Amino acid sequence: MRAFLKTMALMLKSYLYSMSYFFWFFRFGRKMRTPIIKMLTGGSEKMSKLAITFFWLLLFANSPVIAELRYPYYANEERASLIINQYTKIEIGSTAKEVLSVLPQPDEIRDLYEPKMYKPDIIGSTYWYIIQRKAESGSVIEKDEKLVRVSFDLKGRVTKVDKWGF
Repeated sequence: MRAFLKTMALMLKSYLYSMSYFFWFFRFGRKMRTPIIKMLTGGSEKMSKLAITFFWLLLFANSPVIAELRYPYYANEERASLIINQYTKIEIGSTAKEVLSVLPQPDEIRDLYEPKMYKPDIIGSTYWYIIQRKAESGSVIEKDEKLVRVSFDLKGRVTKVDKWGF
């Protein structure tokens, strides 16, 4: 889990680093942008569009998206039955590797925060295995979620396994 957290930290760092270049590049407006693009593309309009497209792809290529879900989302029958039947085998204290040997790759990985209102610290991470989610955002009724959430502490050990909606 420590290697996983280091990898996630490096991905976040590189993402923020590339975002700072993005904002610098576009903040100075056309005066700075045009000479740079002309220098990179030899002045060709077609090449400048290609360079901008490549820049966007490079910028977002390392973003930490686990799965791209379209809503309403329903896991296929095989995945749903695997999650429902296997999540009970996860024991408190298991490692992330042991969880992934029982369950498939999670749909989402999120930070776990301590339960306080102001400036909560990150106390771990969570794996979200979504079986059903009718809307990306909204109330509990609008989302109508069915999922399993596995919580880890900062050492990468399971602290809690929750099920919602079934």
